Amino acid sequence: MALKDSIQGSIRKATRRHAVGIDVNSQAVRIVALSCGARKGAPVRIECVAAAPLAPGVMAGVEIVDRQAVARALSAAFGCVPQHCMSDALQCAMAIPGSAAFITHLPEQQANGYHREAAVEPAVLMEAERIAGIERHALAVDWYVEDAPPRLGDVAVA
Repeated sequence: MALKDSIQGSIRKATRRHAVGIDVNSQAVRIVALSCGARKGAPVRIECVAAAPLAPGVMAGVEIVDRQAVARALSAAFGCVPQHCMSDALQCAMAIPGSAAFITHLPEQQANGYHREAAVEPAVLMEAERIAGIERHALAVDWYVEDAPPRLGDVAVA
């Protein structure tokens, strides 16, 4: 029976992609684990919603005052996520307030006119470092090439 469960778990991992969203606010840490079939357009399934409370004073607005308490709460919440959702290639995204995000547009010519990710990425990281005033290794950067007016061909950087 254990071998059958192990094989089914391996097949499930191979046929579904998993991602986790994380939200930290003044009252709790929340985690939502999602999965999607490997085929394009497959429906998204909510695998798990978990939360762990935070004591008063752990957060001051959007600032984390007690990092250890947040880490313990994250650990507790992740402990509720089913094992089949966890993998070496697990993608996570963490919610941050708009006031903690910087958004800019990098004109296509500034990104050397390339649309391949490998060519655009160095210019994007330089721009993110410039607007945030923080070294690029300490940043979480998301970007995409816009293909709709009014900034046709520009690169949006968040």
